[in-house]
Amino acid sequence: MLVANIGYFLLSFAPTLSFALHANRLAYLGSACLPFAMLMIILDLSRIKYKKSLPIALSIVTVIVLLIALSQGILDIYYKEVSLEIINGSPCLNKIYGSWHIVYAFYILIYFIAMIVTTVIAFAKKKLTHKMQSIFLVAAVSLNIVVWFFEQFVHIRFEFLSLSYVISGLFILALVLMIQESDAQKPVIITSTPVNTAVEAEPTPIVITPRVSDSQKELFKAGLLELTKTERIIYNFYIKGSSTKDIMSELNITENTLKYHNKNIYSKLGVSSRKQLIEIAEAITKY
Repeated sequence: MLVANIGYFLLSFAPTLSFALHANRLAYLGSACLPFAMLMIILDLSRIKYKKSLPIALSIVTVIVLLIALSQGILDIYYKEVSLEIINGSPCLNKIYGSWHIVYAFYILIYFIAMIVTTVIAFAKKKLTHKMQSIFLVAAVSLNIVVWFFEQFVHIRFEFLSLSYVISGLFILALVLMIQESDAQKPVIITSTPVNTAVEAEPTPIVITPRVSDSQKELFKAGLLELTKTERIIYNFYIKGSSTKDIMSELNITENTLKYHNKNIYSKLGVSSRKQLIEIAEAITKY
């Protein structure tokens, strides 16, 4: 969003056609990457699982479309003709689109459809926990769709997309903050249900619970307050008896990432394994 709007800003006082084209290319650099970034943000905020190859594939498509858009002024495939004219004291590109401009149009349209589908899935599967989160997500997606279609059919000498980028950014930022606040307020759940006792193994019932000292309990309870949002979520999964595979799938993280969080959790709680974590948690419940 920032890169796109910097391009639009430079375009607003371009002294020459060459300068204007370079500024326009900068705007396209941001604009072409923005739909990809928004879709990935929406997928992550909606906690919708996707294949690891998806971002790579989308990145390749983005680069191809971007190269086509950046050919303006060099080849006639994107702009068949382009000139710089001054309107009310401000420079403006007078463009006649080439045959390949439709590629960029389809690129934007397909991303908008993907965002809509993702949003619908998030609603259907209740991935967002609050109504206000859903409203902000719909607003962020809808705003750009409406403005883009408006610019396609109504010819006004003003880049409305530059304004919609700023507003969309504020919507998404507000959505991120709401979700973070919601996750931070989730209580730490301690149950006495038999759960998995190994770091990498499937859940197995705990038969014997060794004695836990009072100092271990106090250190453990103090450590609970220091857990980050993600660490609290993983901790709750352990208490519920979720397997390593289930946790990685639910949080869409790799095994190395989970091991990294485990190291931090164990250090804060004063334990050396998931088994000991469960033992002390059960002891605290009984205590």
